[in-house]
Amino acid sequence: MKRWFVVLIIGLLVLPVVSGADTNVVWKSSIGAGATYKSGNTEKSLFTFTAVADRRSTELDYLNSFYAEYGKTEGENTEGSARYLTELRKHFGEKWFAAISGELYHDAIKDINYRAKIGPNVGYYFINNETMKFDGSAGAVYV
Repeated sequence: MKRWFVVLIIGLLVLPVVSGADTNVVWKSSIGAGATYKSGNTEKSLFTFTAVADRRSTELDYLNSFYAEYGKTEGENTEGSARYLTELRKHFGEKWFAAISGELYHDAIKDINYRAKIGPNVGYYFINNETMKFDGSAGAVYV
C-alpha cells in the first residue's frame, strides 16, 4: 500500500508539469503562520503554519495544501498535528470534473504516526469564476 501511495503522489506532482498542452495555466500560492499566547487562569501557547499551492487551467486543476500546529497548555502538549492534502481534477465542460485525491495525516496527541487516504471522486462547480470557486464532490476513499 505504501509503495502505491508514494507512486500516486509522485504522479500527481509530475502530471501537471508535463501536461504542456494545457493552456491558460494560473498558479496561486500562499503561506501563513500564526502564534498565540494566553495567560491568566490557564497558560496556553499555539503555533500554526499553512501553505497552499494551486494550479488551475481550462483542463486540469491541481490543488495542494499543508497545515501544521503545535501547542501546549500548562506545559503539556495539547496540539501536534500535520496534514497534507492533494487533488488532481480533470474538467469535463464548464461545471463537471473528475478527480483523484490524497491525504497524509499525522497527529502526535491522538498517537497517529501517519494515516494515508486516497480515492476518486466526481464533482460539480456551483460557482467557478476568477474571484470565487465553490464546488461539491462525492466519491470513495481508501484509508
